[in-house]
Parts: sequence; C-alpha cells; structure tokens
Amino acid sequence: MNKLLITALALLGTCTTAVAEDNKGVEPTSGGTYNLYNVGAKQFLGTENGRLVLGGEKVKVTLKLIESTTTPGFYRISSDNSMWGAELWGTPSADGGTFNEWRIEPVEGAYAISSRNTEASASMYLYQNTIYNRLSATTQMPGKEFETAQWLFVDPSTPETAIESVETNDVQTEQTTNTTTGVHNIGGQQLRSTDNTEGLQDGIYIVGGKKTLLKK
Repeated sequence: MNKLLITALALLGTCTTAVAEDNKGVEPTSGGTYNLYNVGAKQFLGTENGRLVLGGEKVKVTLKLIESTTTPGFYRISSDNSMWGAELWGTPSADGGTFNEWRIEPVEGAYAISSRNTEASASMYLYQNTIYNRLSATTQMPGKEFETAQWLFVDPSTPETAIESVETNDVQTEQTTNTTTGVHNIGGQQLRSTDNTEGLQDGIYIVGGKKTLLKK
C-alpha cells in the first residue's frame, strides 16, 4: 500500500512538472515563429491597422538572424508578411520603419526586445506604456521591476488554457484585466510593479494611476 502511494505521488509530481514546463515561454531561435506575451501587462501581442498593440487577435512573429559581421546577434522580425521597424522616437510598427534590426536579450526569465537605433546610437526597448495604453520604446534596459518591457516567446500551438498561468524562472503571472498599478515615471514608463515609493528620488511620479509629488 505504501509503495503504491509513493508511486502515485511520484507520478503526480512528474505530471505537475510537465504542465509547468508547457506554460513557460520558449527560447527564440532564427527561423522560429512565435506569439509574444507581455509579462507585465499579461496580454498577447496583436496588430491593429499596422500598429503593434496588446490584446485582440494574436499575431505570429517570425525571427531571422541577420548574417552580418557588423550586426552580430540582431534579427529581422516579421509578422503578417511585413517586417517590423521603428522610427527615431516613434512607436514600433509592424509595417516597417527606418530601424529594422532587433536584438533579443534574456532578462528575468523572459526577454527584452530592442531596435538598433543607429541615428541615436541607442537601443530602444519595446514596452507597454500603461499610462497611455500603447506600445512605446525606451532606452532603459528592463530590470526586475520593469515587467512591461519583458516578453515571453510562446509556441503558437500552445493551448489557450495553458497560457492563463505563464511561468518564468522567477515570476508567475496570470492573465487578468490590465489596470494601472505600480509606480511609473511621468513618461509612463513602469519603474515598480507595486505602489511602494521608498528609495525613489524626489520628483513627480504616477503611483497607482495618480500623479504624485515625492519630496523629502
């Protein structure tokens, strides 16, 4: 009896691990096709009249490594037969743009996606601006608290029910209605996922959706 119980528990643990692995994003590779899931906003990437947006019908993105010694580690990204691009300070577009070389870097169990902005000599990281409810770009490399700039690459064949709880190495998130929470700078960039302002420099912030002046 005890042997049967131990065997059953072992099998249960194996099944649980398999389900958890299914829920994780996968490592992106050249030639692969994926859905993109935003860790902070808890929504999939879609398109709307050529614009990249969160929510709505999911869009599949395809990666192709650029074979060039001057751009090692950069990719072309395409969706719906159109190549992604971005302008100097504009919102990234699914219909092309001046800058169409993209770097994909691991961060906090997910990935950061940035365009190579040769005019500004900067990397512009793709993130969801929760204040204006749109995709934007920033020069800030996402860290642990900057979850709206963290992305998971998900196999398009993954069942919808398996994505309702998406796991990364350090963070587990669930799909819910997007609300303005956490601390943002005045430009709408998320600095913290909670409303804790301790340790922040003096200035104006958006805390829990409200403009707040911090002064010591």
